[in-house]
Amino acid sequence: AILLISLFRGNKNLKSIVGIKRCDPLDFILLAFQFLLLIVLTVINIVMLKREYQVKLDNDYQFVKGDIVWDQRSIIKFTIFAVIGGFISGAVGLSGGILFTPLFLDFGIAPSVASGTSMYMAMFATLSSSILFMFSGYIIYDYSFWLSFWAIVGTALGITIIGNAVKKSGRVSILVILLGFVITASMIAEGIVGTIDTIDQVNNNENLFEFNAYC
Repeated sequence: AILLISLFRGNKNLKSIVGIKRCDPLDFILLAFQFLLLIVLTVINIVMLKREYQVKLDNDYQFVKGDIVWDQRSIIKFTIFAVIGGFISGAVGLSGGILFTPLFLDFGIAPSVASGTSMYMAMFATLSSSILFMFSGYIIYDYSFWLSFWAIVGTALGITIIGNAVKKSGRVSILVILLGFVITASMIAEGIVGTIDTIDQVNNNENLFEFNAYC
């Protein structure tokens, strides 16, 4: 639904598939509906989560290490961090997996589960972005297929190698160390790229603090 709304509204690089012009009344109606839909879905998920957790408590479910205690405080904390993480991910282009994996670890989730869940979440955001880029004509398909093939190969090798290493050593901390390395490397890379872009903007006499008009 969110993807369809984005396609209906369009943006500065993508024309609306139904001909809606930017800043038209219908454009603002769709924007408001998008926010309302996200809020409603969040509330529904919270209600379902609390109900499922209460059923477990009523039936004396035996919680194990890594299970989350979904009390009021945990739900509020997770919701706030999810909103902030989603905003940062969309604003600066960081992968959702990089942002949410540390959050899952903070909640006591096992590293392997935290990593897999983050990748699963990031898949939907990546798929939506890919479809939008496809409609915008920004995808070089042969290049994308080539990268996708080797990404799949690398993922399979990584899962196999790391899985065997964890089984042999019995140390799940290997995943935490790797995640820390990836997050640190990503932060450094983002800083370098951002610095280079800023220098280019300064050299081109661009105003770094100028806001473009929404319409």
